[in-house]
Amino acid sequence: MEMRRTSGSRVAPQARSRGEAPSKRLSQLRGMPVVDLSSAHRVGTISDVFFDPNTGNIRSFDVGHTGDLTERRVRADDVRRIGKDAIVMDARSGSDSHGLVDISDDILDISTIIGLEVIDEAGDGVGFIADALVNRETLGIDAYELRTRFLERLFKGPRRIQPDRILLCSREIMLVRREQAPVLVTVRPDIESTVAWREQATAPLPTDSPAQPTGADRRRSA
Repeated sequence: MEMRRTSGSRVAPQARSRGEAPSKRLSQLRGMPVVDLSSAHRVGTISDVFFDPNTGNIRSFDVGHTGDLTERRVRADDVRRIGKDAIVMDARSGSDSHGLVDISDDILDISTIIGLEVIDEAGDGVGFIADALVNRETLGIDAYELRTRFLERLFKGPRRIQPDRILLCSREIMLVRREQAPVLVTVRPDIESTVAWREQATAPLPTDSPAQPTGADRRRSA
């Protein structure tokens, strides 16, 4: 499996347990507990996630304790993996987890990305972001899901935008490449071959001609 980051805090990809998806929805990260391997303590729960939609990488997590107004910002480099039930981090990786992480204008949080309008390069509206899928191992965005009606989602599945389609993303609009429409190729049949095939198909089957009597048969009949 290809890894996007080469930080020393990352562990080698492990075999997932049965039924565990390779990705987790961005909105589902809120409320997940964070466990520190260096102290075997529960740091808190995720309150927000900051990521760069132009690179598709998570930058940091805001972690807070229940009933506590103060929050701790954890760098993505300190997070080993997003598990099924908890996010595992290791503060011994070398970065200053207690320090502030600069959040620039091109860094979005969960509340900003959900509901963001998507427009293609031709100026046509594509839809609105409903959620994003985060890779558990690399902490990268695997895809963005668009809002779809229930029946459309039921029969056709969710509509998704791959990160490589994104041209530029801000806090107001996500600009994507125009999706190429499928090309329908119509093959014109050969008229002569079609007529010959029809004539052959509708022609009566040949009947066996009666066998000619031999000389022995003529003498017996005489």
